[in-house]
Amino acid sequence: MRTQLDRTIDNITVHDYPSDSADATTVVMLPSLAQSRWSWVDVANRVDPGVRCLAIDMPGQGDSPYPPYFMSIFDLADSIRDVLVAEGIEHAVLVGNSLGAAVASQLAVAEKGLVASVILVGAPAWADEVARREWLRGRSELLVGPDGLPRPTTKEAVAAVFGAYDPERHRMMWEEAQKAGRALAWSLWALYGYDFASQLELLDQPLLAIYGSNDWLEEQSIPTLKRRVSDLHLETVDGGGHLLPLDRPAELAALISEWVSSPRSSGSSTRTITE
Repeated sequence: MRTQLDRTIDNITVHDYPSDSADATTVVMLPSLAQSRWSWVDVANRVDPGVRCLAIDMPGQGDSPYPPYFMSIFDLADSIRDVLVAEGIEHAVLVGNSLGAAVASQLAVAEKGLVASVILVGAPAWADEVARREWLRGRSELLVGPDGLPRPTTKEAVAAVFGAYDPERHRMMWEEAQKAGRALAWSLWALYGYDFASQLELLDQPLLAIYGSNDWLEEQSIPTLKRRVSDLHLETVDGGGHLLPLDRPAELAALISEWVSSPRSSGSSTRTITE
């Protein structure tokens, strides 16, 4: 197990996994909707110890408080930028899962000097904005009630996320959603108002996109990524679901370590990872 330091930076709670190397690359890990920095623990502990990892609770996740106003994807990206600046981090590698992927891509677009490359895990990329918003409306009804508070997590929701039902993951999803409270609904609204696909065209940095073969977003998102991103590298984790940090931490950590240690040439590549 790597050394794990629990820290608060600019009101943002992080797990800091330091490296012994003075010039270590920093990998910044951003969670999915209704998740927290704890979702990245098994990944961070497996990433090459020469790499520094920062697993972050974005505002409203885990132990990071949500401010008394609505935050857009742009605002969430700014909050992560402030952490990087406070830590004196330059040329970070951003890794985001689902909601975290949207925030990571926006930060990379806005702060090109701070971000060396981007890894998007289960990125929600639609070609059609109307279809994307319809899909999110349907999802919001499953997750949030009319009072803006999280609905009870169902077995069907757990199976949809992980590919099969698991009672421990059911408990985890329910606890994280309850802890998020109304911030869960606000995060859904932030996603609703963010045109992820159009922002992808503004990325200059190399992009690694990773999907589980059982992720419901893979079929929809990969064609959009191929059309929008020129310097794109694709990896599919066979049998994995949408929350790969929880579902396939070993495979995901290996892909992150490989990406950091062996920069890819410009262009595109595709590969499937099997167990």
